[in-house]
Amino acid sequence: MAERRIPTREEVLSYLHQRRNWGRWGQDDQVGAINLITPAKRVKAALAVWRIDGDAKAALPVLLAVVEHIPTVVTAPGQNLAVIHAFDALGQMGPAAKPAAPKMRQIAAQGAGWSFQATNALNKIEPHTQPSSQPGLPPG
Repeated sequence: MAERRIPTREEVLSYLHQRRNWGRWGQDDQVGAINLITPAKRVKAALAVWRIDGDAKAALPVLLAVVEHIPTVVTAPGQNLAVIHAFDALGQMGPAAKPAAPKMRQIAAQGAGWSFQATNALNKIEPHTQPSSQPGLPPG
């Protein structure tokens, strides 16, 4: 096995300039590597927080922010993935995601686009609610 060489002081200092993210997203970028935290990653992190502590208060704002601004056209890579993950996370949270139920009903009532995912999540959030009491939802 080859012995690893310790970098010189100059090499280490050069890393500060060569291996940074500033400017990677343009001259006016103010957040650098934070750009790597996509909406889908935020949704997954919110679900992980809920799984760890069981308190929906920390996760729901992140998940609702995604479904509140559902894109009609994909404007950024992974944006649809974030929405799919958000609906899935709300469904996994079940009754703990009850504050999201009105928005799920609204999306489901649209009858197109994301209505299937919203209906699926809503059925897990409110499992004992009769479909007839949820406007726009298909029976069964």
